[in-house]
Amino acid sequence: MKNINFFSENLKSLRAKHKLSQKQVGEAIGVTKQTINDMEQGRSKTTLDRAIALADYFNVSLDYLTGRSGNAEINVKLRDIQLYTLKASAGSGQFLDSDNFETIQVDSKVPTTASFGVLISGESMEPKYPNGSSVWVQRKKTIENGQAGIFYLNGDVYCKILSISNGRTQLVSLNKKYEPITLRVDDTLRCYGLIVGVTILN
Repeated sequence: MKNINFFSENLKSLRAKHKLSQKQVGEAIGVTKQTINDMEQGRSKTTLDRAIALADYFNVSLDYLTGRSGNAEINVKLRDIQLYTLKASAGSGQFLDSDNFETIQVDSKVPTTASFGVLISGESMEPKYPNGSSVWVQRKKTIENGQAGIFYLNGDVYCKILSISNGRTQLVSLNKKYEPITLRVDDTLRCYGLIVGVTILN
């Protein structure tokens, strides 16, 4: 019980320090907001895999997270990931099949569930995904209504919110200055994946 309490308090403290919501932390390691809440409240034990994912995400040692050490002992682990340039890919229709990317090294601030990154060009998804930011994408062929994703539509690539309502499918911008894109019967739509994180350059 002692270690569970240490784990819960340290998790809560780390999340507050980084100004992250329970939902953001959950998405980063592939669990729900409720699961993170249960961990922080000490209502449930976590698995070793999840504890390791959390330690990696916050750049702390597993011993620190579980209360076995008072020293965070930051341990930066880097991994390679492909970062695509959205603007240059628009119109190609071969977004993930092209060589229009660079392989970069990222740390645990990039969600472990991310399969690749996309450099955003334009202001249609501001303020959450501003021009010049990098969004991190979990490769998926389908996403849920209301989620943000990367889409191919008739030769162009978009970062948008998927909206399905009253039999109508739209790709919606967060910036209200931009009108939703309403899909027609003869449109070709493909989903590249779900946005699971963002890096904003100051």
